[in-house]
This record gives sequence, C-alpha cells and structure tokens, in this order.
Amino acid sequence: MKTVFLGLGFGVFCANLGFLAAYTFLPLYTLKLGASMAEVGVLLAVYSVVSTIMMVVLGRISDIGGLRRVLIVLGLSGSTTVYWLLGASRSYTQLLLLWGLLGVTDSAYRPAAVAVIAEITSRTKVGRDIGIFNAFISAGMAAGCLVGGVIADLYGLAFVFTVASLVLIMGVVSSLV
Repeated sequence: MKTVFLGLGFGVFCANLGFLAAYTFLPLYTLKLGASMAEVGVLLAVYSVVSTIMMVVLGRISDIGGLRRVLIVLGLSGSTTVYWLLGASRSYTQLLLLWGLLGVTDSAYRPAAVAVIAEITSRTKVGRDIGIFNAFISAGMAAGCLVGGVIADLYGLAFVFTVASLVLIMGVVSSLV
C-alpha cells in the first residue's frame, strides 16, 4: 500500500510539475507564435472547459472495476505525448487542439488517482493521506514554475514543453508500482 501511495504521489508530482511549467509559459509561447491576447484567453479557457466535463465522465468510468490504474497510466502517458507535441507546435490552431486534448488526458488520471488513494487508505486516515497526496500536487506545481522558468531562460520556450514531457515519463513509470 505504501509503495502504491508513494508511486502515485510521485506520479502526480511529476504531472503537476509538467503542467505548471507548461501553463506558466504557454501564454508567452502563444504570443510568440503570433496569437492575440484574446486568443491566449480562449486557449487557457479551453483546458478548463474540457477538463470540467471530462473529469466527471472519466471519474465515473474509473469506478468501473479495475479501470482506475489503466486510466492513470493512459492519462499520464497521453499527457506526456501532448506536452511533446506542444513543444513542436507552430500554430495557434495546433496549440488550441493540443491544449484541449491535454484537458482530456489530465482528466483521465486525476480523479482515478485520488480514488485509488482513498481506496488504499484506512478509514481513520483518509483525510490525512489525501492531504499528503495533495501536498505532492502542490509541490509539483511549485517545482514546475521554477523549473519552467530556468528552462525557458536557458533553452527557450519550446523546450519547456519537452522537459515537461520528459519529467512525465518518470511519473508514468512511478505510477506503475
């Protein structure tokens, strides 16, 4: 149980590191490709709209016997691919479609991971363990902003997405335990 908890914890740490690295610098990358400020706003909203719908749908699907672990691995793997493609994008339309797809892939693992943590935790420690799990998420977010900034300074905006993808590979592997 502890191995699963730590594996998923590190997996969501990596996922949120990648997400915040990408999310922090996506507006600058989008502007660099020639988009307007309004288009940047639409782009950022697309992820939230898609994930709002898909978290409910995929959360419900994760309740079907044995699919939680599958959705976690598929979601993290899908996000890995999307980040890689975002770094190769050369148009606003590509960014828009991929950012929306990221809303789907992220929605596959997020509710399923929390459900697994709740499932493997004793009833008397659910709040504590979900709190610790959420600390992995917050730490990943903080690290993502920092790592993204350093990478953008050293290697350029597009490489931030490549690094997000590479970090997420570690998250996929750790979630397999």
